[in-house]
Amino acid sequence: MRRAYAKQVLAAINVRDPRIEQAFATVRREDFLAPWPWQIFRMPGSYVPTPDADPVYLYTDCLVAIAPDKSINNGQPTPWKPEIRALSPA
Repeated sequence: MRRAYAKQVLAAINVRDPRIEQAFATVRREDFLAPWPWQIFRMPGSYVPTPDADPVYLYTDCLVAIAPDKSINNGQPTPWKPEIRALSPA
């Protein structure tokens, strides 16, 4: 699931770096969030809870609430395209 997420994010931003792909595939997004229920940001400006505690819902190009009342989120990767493309991990 994380490997597919990594491939989709990098394809969307046109990055081909196996080290960055490995980072996206290895780091568990759920480790940076509160326990379920997770809130996914959906337009036009509201959060929708995931139907269950399966982390598959977190592995899309979406914002996941950390503090929805303050609009603090676990970031959506693709808007960070310039920064991700500029990375040159050692």
